[in-house]
Amino acid sequence: MQRRDPGAGNRWSFLRYERERFADFTLHVEFLMAPKGNAGVGLRTGSEETATKPLASHVCLQNHGHDVWFRNVTVRPLRHPADN
Repeated sequence: MQRRDPGAGNRWSFLRYERERFADFTLHVEFLMAPKGNAGVGLRTGSEETATKPLASHVCLQNHGHDVWFRNVTVRPLRHPADN
């Protein structure tokens, strides 16, 4: 995972898994968020290709300024019937 933080005073940040790109997948994540928190999951993130809606890209966990904790994160690619 890669952590990005745009700078001091700005608590927006994200974690992105960059070792693999995912197309069709299942995602499991457990989280705990501070009251009035703002966080999310980014799908198909990671480059200028995002503007063209890539079929496969990175998965990202986002934090938009409040405390949030993620655990037990799993991403599993789905196999298509033609791949068997």
